[in-house]
Amino acid sequence: MCKYCFSCCRPRSPSPVQPQQQVIIQQPRLAPVIQETAIDVEETSRRFNYATISKCERGDLLQGSGFISMPLPNSVFIGFAYEAIDPRYPKAKMKYAHNPGGWKLHIAINDRGRNINEPAIPDRVAEAWDAIVGILIEHRVGDAKVIKSSVSLIDDATQSGKQITIQYYISPERDWPTILIQIEKALRAKGIQEGRHSSSDRVILGSRYITYRNEFNKTNNSKPLTADDAGIIARQRRTLAYNPFEMLDPFEHLNFTN
Repeated sequence: MCKYCFSCCRPRSPSPVQPQQQVIIQQPRLAPVIQETAIDVEETSRRFNYATISKCERGDLLQGSGFISMPLPNSVFIGFAYEAIDPRYPKAKMKYAHNPGGWKLHIAINDRGRNINEPAIPDRVAEAWDAIVGILIEHRVGDAKVIKSSVSLIDDATQSGKQITIQYYISPERDWPTILIQIEKALRAKGIQEGRHSSSDRVILGSRYITYRNEFNKTNNSKPLTADDAGIIARQRRTLAYNPFEMLDPFEHLNFTN
């Protein structure tokens, strides 16, 4: 026994056996899986060729194989989207409050003649769109738009080179290196003449047509960052205009020269 007390050395009664608690392991919550059915790419491409989608009037909605197309409210672009990824598309202005990445790609097509004062040449944009729409369909790209036949963007330094826009952030899980290389090859194979690149964008290394920029607005994520505002912020932060808030660049190492 302890020489100082008796209590510490007194034999202790055995502790009651505690019932074994059942351990419940919570499974991680998985993202919903989009059930993607087979698509006849050739048939769907014909349905959404430029001649067809350009005939849609405001309020019209062209649908087929899970894709939709309609004129956008600004009367400049025709929208095209994979409905399974972006079912909110017909409501317009749906994306920007849910845009954590902000990356968008532009395809620069020369929609004018040699003289900048010549009128728009819609056949050039139509030919470019028809060359790549099958690729967008095959890979189920979430969202894209193309200028209307009556519009030319070549006069505006920041808007030129945006004849076709592809919203990367709607479907970032797609195989984008493959998609973009296929687009580049398809345009070259058709002999499409590249246009002037937008001054607000970064050109993918080795590409004739494809540029990109980030429009995520950290100061107000309910609206996209315009090219002009991006330039102002970039000067203030001493960053690059195509990515003023220095978001992770998914195309930084993409190189078409190899």
